[in-house]
Amino acid sequence: MLNHTTIDLLKKKKILITGHTGFQGYWLTHLLRYFGCKKIYGISLKPSNNQKDLFSELVSQTKPFVGSFNCNISSKKKFYKYLNFIKPDFIFHLASQPLVNLSYLNPTDTFNTNINGSINLLEWLRFSKKKIVLTFITSDKCYAPSNKFLNESAPLKGIDPYSASKSIQEILVNSYFESFFKKDNLINICTVRSGNIYGGGDFTPGRLIPDLIKSCKENKSLSIRNKNGVRPWQYVLDSIFGYLLACQFSIDNFEYNSFNFGPNEKKIIKVIDVIKIFESTKKYNFKINYLKKNKYEESKELNLDSTKAFKVLKWKNKKDITHGLTDTINWYQEFYLKKNNIENFSVDLVKNYFSK
Repeated sequence: MLNHTTIDLLKKKKILITGHTGFQGYWLTHLLRYFGCKKIYGISLKPSNNQKDLFSELVSQTKPFVGSFNCNISSKKKFYKYLNFIKPDFIFHLASQPLVNLSYLNPTDTFNTNINGSINLLEWLRFSKKKIVLTFITSDKCYAPSNKFLNESAPLKGIDPYSASKSIQEILVNSYFESFFKKDNLINICTVRSGNIYGGGDFTPGRLIPDLIKSCKENKSLSIRNKNGVRPWQYVLDSIFGYLLACQFSIDNFEYNSFNFGPNEKKIIKVIDVIKIFESTKKYNFKINYLKKNKYEESKELNLDSTKAFKVLKWKNKKDITHGLTDTINWYQEFYLKKNNIENFSVDLVKNYFSK
């Protein structure tokens, strides 16, 4: 749990979330509000489609942001304008192009956002001349493909453009720390690598749960590209709370660190297993078309070893895949049936998460 010193500090200081209009940004905002933070700022692209509806509900009902700004982080001039205006004390860097398939279709934009945008942030930090704690969210895809459970010292070698960009982000952050931040003793920094995150509020096409929900809602068949693909499935609140604990650790530890956030148990869970759990709830009906061949190459198996987070941060998942998916499916039902109540429903999910 966050200690009182950290909570008091977060409540007093300016917190910036890049990518605040996205899925993880939505839940990070809710968790920060749960701990009483009121000086929250956001920089992000404009939300699109259902994410726009979700973000508008968040803003209209809870009014969480002191300032909410739209820009592409690869646009240095505009990005710096907002950074210089906010002058944050804490930064949670979530902004990125997050999809493997889209990175194949448009590798230039993927590398531009994920790498040049990261360099822009790190360069601004280099000349900021103030104490800032940066929690930099990358991905479990940063690792070289392997059928082993990967810890934080595993080789970095993403094979597709998205995964490669995440490997490069990790190298960039470490390089800036060793070259610049270590000398100045001002920027406390860590990177965090989460598994395949799922939860209510994700409307991103190309991800399993949002695609399942959409296919049910539209009564269309869903094509699954890799039913035997193994992933470290991770409920969103478990991941986000892990980020906050990593931030807490960074406050008192001036050293470069990275943390994995994956399932508690070293258990193999395939795409088809997730689909079966989804079916067992009997709340949605859907048709699945299992493709024999994947159009794009991606890792067939990915497993995370989160021992370091367990030991150092005292973190562990509160939700296994069955309970996490149940909360997720209930969230989407609430969103589509009673959209004007979705903020109350989300707040209750956060309260229930911390009450157990």
